Amino acid sequence: MAEDEIRVTDNFKLTAGIRFDYAGVPTKQPLSTKTSGAPVDPNYGTTYTYTKPKDITNKFLDNVEINPRVSFNYDINGDQSVILRGGSGLFTGRIPFAWLGYAFYNNGVTYGAYDNRTPPAGVTVLQAPATGGAAYVQARGFNVNDPALSTQADLIDNNFKMPQVWRNSLAVDYTTPDQWKFTLEGIYTKVIKDLEFKHVNIADVVTYYPYDTEHKQPIFNNTKINPLYTNAYELSNTDQGYRYSITAQIGKVWTSGFSANVAYTYGHSKDVTNGIRNSMESNWQLNQALNPNNLA
Repeated sequence: MAEDEIRVTDNFKLTAGIRFDYAGVPTKQPLSTKTSGAPVDPNYGTTYTYTKPKDITNKFLDNVEINPRVSFNYDINGDQSVILRGGSGLFTGRIPFAWLGYAFYNNGVTYGAYDNRTPPAGVTVLQAPATGGAAYVQARGFNVNDPALSTQADLIDNNFKMPQVWRNSLAVDYTTPDQWKFTLEGIYTKVIKDLEFKHVNIADVVTYYPYDTEHKQPIFNNTKINPLYTNAYELSNTDQGYRYSITAQIGKVWTSGFSANVAYTYGHSKDVTNGIRNSMESNWQLNQALNPNNLA
């Protein structure tokens, strides 16, 4: 982080800096032939778009994000009675590394996943024989040692970047001669890059309920694109989302050293996914939306 402080006048101070953030992992997860040879949805782009699995290159991350920032502090009267301060800049954070981890073992070859809605009679998933959960799957007539079985895949978009926001703040502090301090501050944050999870093994074939005359809630017919996938989830970015807050504060400092303050903050926030779940699957399944694959 490079930062310079410039004192324009005795009353006005300007601080500017630039931060370079780099995100990468030593080696990317291996891509299976289930992904590199995945078929393309003939209805691709009807209600949502994504990076097609066959086009995934694993060249995500390994990039530098530049985050310039500037702030100022202006003593309007030169006696610290009225201070105008604020700033603007870009900020980058990181995602939970568990999501990257899922892309390593849910790649279609190193870990198996089985989805089932009709359990076989006399066999329950709660049983724990010597072969563990494999016995449950085998009871359905599947060979768990067959690498060609359908498995889940977690993918990362080629252009994925760590979350980045543009944050702005502006505040004024007014202090009376008897040390009452009044502050009004506003903060506004705009999403540059945020998280978005999509299920990319659902054919983009939809229907609509009769009441949905404007076709705002597509109902997917749950047809798989790639029979070698049970599910396929893709982590990508969105530029949708913002939040803001306004804070009013009153404080008082007494000569005895005792101080007190009270504040009220009003805030508002909009995003397409909160990202609080531990897996790509959970983030997609438990995120409420009219179209779960097109949250904007």
